[in-house]
Amino acid sequence: MVFVVCAILAPTTAPAEIFKLATGGQVQGQLLNPDESPRKQYRLETASGIQLTLDPAQVVEVVHQLPAEIEYDKIRAGYPDTVDGQWRLAQWCRDHHLPDQRAVHLQRIIELEPDHAEARRALGYSRYEGRWLTRDQVMTSRGWVRYQGQWMLPQRKQILVNRHELDVARKAWLQKLRRYCDWLDGSKAPQAAEAIRAIDDPMALSALHELLTGKNSISTPPHRLLLMEAVARINTPAAHATLVRCSLDDPTEEVRLTALDHLSGVDEPEVLKLYTAALQSEDNEIVNRAAASLEALNNAAAIPALIEALVTRHKSVYSDGSQPGQTTSTFGNGPGGGGSSFTAGGGPKLIIRDVRNTAVLDALVGLTGVNFDYDEQAWKGWYVKNKPQTNINTRRD
Repeated sequence: MVFVVCAILAPTTAPAEIFKLATGGQVQGQLLNPDESPRKQYRLETASGIQLTLDPAQVVEVVHQLPAEIEYDKIRAGYPDTVDGQWRLAQWCRDHHLPDQRAVHLQRIIELEPDHAEARRALGYSRYEGRWLTRDQVMTSRGWVRYQGQWMLPQRKQILVNRHELDVARKAWLQKLRRYCDWLDGSKAPQAAEAIRAIDDPMALSALHELLTGKNSISTPPHRLLLMEAVARINTPAAHATLVRCSLDDPTEEVRLTALDHLSGVDEPEVLKLYTAALQSEDNEIVNRAAASLEALNNAAAIPALIEALVTRHKSVYSDGSQPGQTTSTFGNGPGGGGSSFTAGGGPKLIIRDVRNTAVLDALVGLTGVNFDYDEQAWKGWYVKNKPQTNINTRRD
């Protein structure tokens, strides 16, 4: 072991490998038994000719040197510790593709001459407001921060952090809520129901939304009703959007109506926007559900959108013997009920038909107290005359 210590302290000029030791030191030398397998010992010779034997337990890593690294170890002592000498050695390292060694000598240059422009620029410095700064220092001085390997404004970082936290919370809540829903079908039903009824954390909303409306949503209507209560308790705009989705898309009428009940008294423009957007759905059933919901919410601001949705035009494609399936819808320009069909070479037929939406008409009558049937122009004329003159009272005893 005495020889190992001496080898660590002794200068080496022609190493081929670096043997990093468990003690924290290292030995440089030529491995004399490279083909030994399994490895029983490391026999090596240092540049000064000393031969050593190391136990494998003493060696934590063997770093094999490139020919340029071996040459570098031979010549570096020949360059003086001056600006010129260190610059020439740095250039030699650049030409021989040794960036780490080059950086050491460039750093030494700016220690000797702080304003050495070439060395500064080679190290990534630039002049900024009279000072030599690295790119990281420049970005920091401008108020930018580094996050996940990228420079960004603090606001952007906070958005990403929040998004990550939401995703972590979503996964945790999903696991917890699915467990509760499993319990609802067994002996732990009371504990599960109590736990769900205690939820009011906005961080749970993403998981609740997924379980109510996603591809792998909870299939049991009573369970969905319980989850929907938690959404209503959270009572944020995002929670209201989930309730709107449930009121339109849920396959169970009780769940849809309960979602709408939770929205009663919510005076939020986004809710109105979501329902009026649903009036343009390709699915005629969704159009009518949205209209009924708007009537229930008693908001006169929905009247123009309802007028546009009195008659919608739907396109269906079907083959002989099959039922038409709705594919798209557009808005009609007047009282419809007619239609046309197109076929190509006896293949599937495209049916275009105008559909009068009863629920839309009911909503208009309920909101305005007048009835122009499906005459869209009459409704528009009435709205133009009445809206500027008075604020329509949509509250009915």
